[in-house]
Amino acid sequence: MLTSFFFDLRFYEFAGYLRNFDFGLIHSMKPPPTDLSFPGIETGDFRKVGEMAKLIWPVAYGALISDAQINFMIGRMYDPVTIQREIKKEGIRYHWIFEKSERIGFLAFGPLAKAASCTLHKLYLLPERQGRGAGSTALRWITSQTKQVGASAIHLRVNRGNRDAIRCYEGNGFKITGEDCLEIGEGFVMDDYLMRKDLEAR
Repeated sequence: MLTSFFFDLRFYEFAGYLRNFDFGLIHSMKPPPTDLSFPGIETGDFRKVGEMAKLIWPVAYGALISDAQINFMIGRMYDPVTIQREIKKEGIRYHWIFEKSERIGFLAFGPLAKAASCTLHKLYLLPERQGRGAGSTALRWITSQTKQVGASAIHLRVNRGNRDAIRCYEGNGFKITGEDCLEIGEGFVMDDYLMRKDLEAR
């Protein structure tokens, strides 16, 4: 899962290691999802978020970063204490992505404030759900939520080698605004593009 740009570069944020699995074969014959919902993630489900991340990250980032870095980042980003702090103290919203009654992914964004830029921290779908448009649907929902409070923009960071993700974000109105290679500890770095989507004034 993106502070002059919109985030303060705190270690646990790792906002931009996103892979929304809306990528995959462009000409997929699978029909797009028609019944998605985004319920808030409750305290009792924080560990389930980490469990899902362990299924997603090796597929999403296995060709981009080492297994050691994947394990390092999951351990810090998805600790229930970290998630609780982000929700309670940082104003970050965590939501499941459901297709009908089946949990297929999760997302996190915030804080939300009028005339301020909102960070998209995380947007992930299970690997088998890629290529069906759920990621783009989730991005439209996030955009609607930020517009409702009068936010000025949404920003994120994405691994520079994650070409599918970059194309997806660009297809949903995001533009590359810069680059950043951030040291995150134990010799690991996040080598990312910074992306931003400006929102229409209300």
